This record gives sequence, C-alpha cells and structure tokens, in this order.
Amino acid sequence: MSLSPRAEPFLWIHLAGLATVPLWAALFLFAIANPDPFLPSGFTAILAGLIGIGSILWMQLRRPFYIFSLAVLTLKPEALQEGQRKLLRWFLSSLNRILAIATAIGLALILLQLYRWLPIVQLQNPLAALDPFPAFLLAIVTVLALNLFVQVPVSVAPLLWLSESAIASTEPLAPGQIAQQFTILGLPLKGLLPADWYRPEEASVGADSSPAVPEAQPSPAPVETAPETSGQPNSPSSVAEPAEEDGAPAGVTAETEVSPPAETSAQPTTDEVPETNDEAAKAAQ
Repeated sequence: MSLSPRAEPFLWIHLAGLATVPLWAALFLFAIANPDPFLPSGFTAILAGLIGIGSILWMQLRRPFYIFSLAVLTLKPEALQEGQRKLLRWFLSSLNRILAIATAIGLALILLQLYRWLPIVQLQNPLAALDPFPAFLLAIVTVLALNLFVQVPVSVAPLLWLSESAIASTEPLAPGQIAQQFTILGLPLKGLLPADWYRPEEASVGADSSPAVPEAQPSPAPVETAPETSGQPNSPSSVAEPAEEDGAPAGVTAETEVSPPAETSAQPTTDEVPETNDEAAKAAQ
C-alpha cells in the first residue's frame, strides 16, 4: 500500500457521505412537522438534537468511529495493513477532538435554522399520514444519521493533507488497541474492497503513458558450414583458412583443412607375376 493518505479508498468513501446530509435534513423536517405530534414540535426538535448531537459527539471524543467499515460490514483490525493502522492513530489526536466539538456546535445551529422552516413544511408534508410516535422516532434517527455523516467526513478530511513523511514517522496501532479505542460497528470480515483499489500510484501513471517499445534482440551470427565434398578431392583454393585461436567469434565454427585422399598403391599386373620356382632354379645354374 502507498503511504499517501490519498491512496486510501475508505477516506474518500466516508468523505462522500456529506452528499447524504440534505436527505437527512429533509427527513428531520418532515418528521417534526407531523400535524398530530407525539410531543410539541419545539420539544421534539430539542430532544432529537440533544440525543443525536450529544451521542455522536460523545462517541468521537471517547472512542472515535472506526472508518474501515461500510454500512453493516467492517474490516477486522487484524486484516489492516500497517499504513491503515498508522492512519487510525491520527483519529486519537487532540485536533480530532477539537473538530468534533466545533462540528457539534455548527450542527446545533443548522438544526435551529431548519426549525424556522417548519411552518412552510407543514403546508406540504409527504409524511403527514405517519403516526405520531413513529414520526418522533424518525426525528431522532435522522438527527443521529445527520450528525454521523457530518462528523466522520470532518474527521477524515484533515488526513488527506498529511504528507507521506508524517505517515511514515507515525507508530501504527496494534490490533488489540484498535478494538479497545474505536467504535467498531458491523459484521467483521477479512476483506471489503477489491484488491485492485490498492494498486500503487505508479501503475496508474504507467497506464496513461504510451507503451514501451520492446528492446530489439541481437540476431545470432550466421554459422558458416563447410561446402559439401564430392567424389573429387578439394582444390587448395576451396579449403578455408583455419580459425584463429581464441579469436573466433561465437557461433562461427572454424573449418579444418581438408587433405586430399591418399593415393592407393598400384596392384601388380599379370605380366609382373614372379617366375615359378623351377625357372628360378635354372637361372641360378
């Protein structure tokens, strides 16, 4: 895994949770705009804000949200890479606590502004037929979701600006420390995201560039073969010079000197047959 926090997909996934904030805000307004509320609308808004904002703030201050999770699924702490365990240590910093408190104050002000739109929403409420008590529960749940999908992206955003040297110098958390110091919700699994999402950054750069031209392989030197000999002896001109010792190039076989066939001794003819023993004896007398 790359040491750059921008290469971590979970950070971008949780940062994208900000896109759901308008949905939760609208559901909160529809829930407290019930024509027959379980409690007065103002009291419902205050109670939902205290429960929703207070519980998420307490979680972020005591045991921050474990970001390596999706919906009801979570990645086991034992399955985290070293770079991911280094990122988790930054959630325990004092900066994260300051951001959590400031975000909670900002969300309380946002809920106050939403409550001012209540008379307009009561004129056209798509959830007007909802029973009073379910509408009250929906108001609390929507404030909880609204705070969660704001607090987590706010805590994740500063990590995207961390340098690789800062991450490299951070001591990673042990898997046992992660289970004790973070709020882990969901079914634990050994893997959640495809392995292709964790390719090195160099791979993406190389994919955009033109393909490299393969290096040309040197062709082997041609092998000289001795000419085929016929029945006639080779002439001296057709005999190749012997290869120099230790200087012949690789792949070239030195031709050996071909000597002409030895002359065969002449066979005696019938006229040269030696005389018989009787003729030899007469000649001796």
